[in-house]
Amino acid sequence: MTVLIAALNLCGAVFLILLKRPAYRLFRAAFGIAVLVTFYQIIAKHWLSAVEGPGLIGIALGWGVNVAVILYSKRLIVRGVLK
Repeated sequence: MTVLIAALNLCGAVFLILLKRPAYRLFRAAFGIAVLVTFYQIIAKHWLSAVEGPGLIGIALGWGVNVAVILYSKRLIVRGVLK
């Protein structure tokens, strides 16, 4: 799953550099899969009990960056920059 998420983010970044509309969908898909994988880890493998404060802060910051990129690419679509 990590390779899939990284590939989606990489493709999204390339499409964003090329100013192409699929960037938004790729970033959104990567984030959705990452959230699902994290919840699976929490429920099935008791991941939350193994992760301490710094790990949770890292997850929160990573998700924050992902959400910011998703919102940015959506704003570029609305403005007509991504085609």
